[in-house]
Amino acid sequence: MDGWYSIDVYGARGGNGDDVNLPFNYSNGGRTYAEFHLKALTKLYVYVGQASQGNHGGWNGGAGVLDPAGWDWMQSGGGGGTDVRFMADPSPTSYLNMSSINSRIIVAGGGGGAEDYQSGGGTTKGGNGGGWQGGKGTGDPAPYPYHGDGGTQTSGYAKGQGGPGTRCDAGGGGGGYWGGFGGNINNAGGGGSSYVSGNPNCVELSGWRGENSYTTAGGHNYSGHYHSNNTSNYYCNGNGYAQIILEIPDK
Repeated sequence: MDGWYSIDVYGARGGNGDDVNLPFNYSNGGRTYAEFHLKALTKLYVYVGQASQGNHGGWNGGAGVLDPAGWDWMQSGGGGGTDVRFMADPSPTSYLNMSSINSRIIVAGGGGGAEDYQSGGGTTKGGNGGGWQGGKGTGDPAPYPYHGDGGTQTSGYAKGQGGPGTRCDAGGGGGGYWGGFGGNINNAGGGGSSYVSGNPNCVELSGWRGENSYTTAGGHNYSGHYHSNNTSNYYCNGNGYAQIILEIPDK
């Protein structure tokens, strides 16, 4: 049915460093909400982020830990982002086909992964998923201040993919519009950024552009659909979630 549809998406949490003494040290995923005017029979593909599992990143962009030295000191992966797109990835087990990535109309960033060691003791926490920008991971101020930065509207580890935690005791980045960077040596990963197509705070990806691209709320976005009333906040502490509701049918 033609009409205005609300789309509410939540990114997944990042890991807590597997610290049994800090069971709530997870970073939050982001929440993003928008309303789009869609035509009947429009196909949407929903990619729901998974929370990190140990030092493995969550599905849909959460990064794991790359530690060639084999030092597994309770480091953890980032959470996957959640998004809605107009083109499915050709592979049913993948999410990074660039044509598919470029067709996303709404994204909620996943949280970055924590790590469980600092030179001064204690556990760091991954950056929260976006907001329009993902949070920066916390970490060791010295001698290794290599915190993972969060994704933004123009940069990050990669479109849709967080960066791996590198070397010992580092957290992976969260997935999102742009994925967060992984931490390095005793530092946590950054959160992924969130996105709404056509929002003035956001920068459009290439591909699937209509004639009127990148306008303010209520204007055409790159896919030729309308949006309004869009927000993005830090929110989800678990697996990702998505909800689509017909709010106002066309007469």
